[in-house]
Amino acid sequence: MLDQETRKPIEYVDIYNDKDYTSTNEEGKFLFVSKEDSLKIGILGYEQKFTTFQLQKNDTILLRKKIQDLDEVVINSDSNLFKSVLKKLDKNYPLEEYKEKFFLRSVLKRNDKIIKLVDFSGKIERKTLFSTKSNPMPKKNYFVEIENLRKAGIKEENIEFTLSSFEELFNSFITIYMSPEIYDFKLIPFKDSKFVKLEFHPNSSKKGNSSGYYLVNLEDKAFNEVHISNSQKTDYIDKKELKYRTTNYDVNITFKKDPGSKKYFIDKASMSATVEVVPDKADKIIYTVNYKLYTFDNFQDFEIKSNINLSKDIFDLKESYDQSFWESQNYLLLTKEMQEFLSSLNNENNDFKSATNIKS
Repeated sequence: MLDQETRKPIEYVDIYNDKDYTSTNEEGKFLFVSKEDSLKIGILGYEQKFTTFQLQKNDTILLRKKIQDLDEVVINSDSNLFKSVLKKLDKNYPLEEYKEKFFLRSVLKRNDKIIKLVDFSGKIERKTLFSTKSNPMPKKNYFVEIENLRKAGIKEENIEFTLSSFEELFNSFITIYMSPEIYDFKLIPFKDSKFVKLEFHPNSSKKGNSSGYYLVNLEDKAFNEVHISNSQKTDYIDKKELKYRTTNYDVNITFKKDPGSKKYFIDKASMSATVEVVPDKADKIIYTVNYKLYTFDNFQDFEIKSNINLSKDIFDLKESYDQSFWESQNYLLLTKEMQEFLSSLNNENNDFKSATNIKS
């Protein structure tokens, strides 16, 4: 799946019909299996396509961006639109218990080379999606059951880069409120569209350190997409024989409306960060970590048996490897780079220690 103009891969494109659903990986590739012949292809910001299984295995699908005229209007921090969205949180989003299934992928790179890969499939029960003054988040907001796990990593010496826990990840995907007291907003309407972009930047108080935007649906005053970026370099933190700092942090969340409950849920979410590590007697190391979440079967009723420690590094969690499952699932397709990484761990001539649950 490529952008028609740039010929670059498009990630998170939805491929679906009335029975089945999947989406593209970062290479723009996908695997779709269905008994139905019809296909719908779409992603926000691009023209939707309708086709059939007449597509060949290696066919390239080009998507065209929607061309829209933009008019910028600067509005102050207490804009009526922003207030309207906040006032409708309880109507537009589930502030009560609901369940969904999910796929989660995390990739850690050291100096641009993969050293950890971990994939999950499972189920989650949330007591609330967002925390508000009238509906604060409970101490135990998430109950998670892991059904399948695929993980592989290289053991580093002297340095231990830990991945986030499930609790930290889920919280990062709902921390999206930007105070009008700290941020200025710019409203960008799209011609002939029900969406507007509400950009935010730190105001003159200099208390804010993020920027980004909300994509707002004017019909129901709901966020359909949120993007938060922080490229402000923090001060180094000293730890034993090294120092480190975060140089970049990005979060992107897209929401989808459930036709039954009429509530918006997190459809897809990603979080990435870049961290500089400077050992006392060695060259600087650049770590990049990326997390990607996909949800489905939202608001369905099924049993959940919590079986993990939500505050534990996700790479340290344990579950046996089910080869048939990972070979047949179509959400977390391995990229060429990931396949090469997994192959390298099976090489008897490698000079590093590895940790994996993958058994061929």
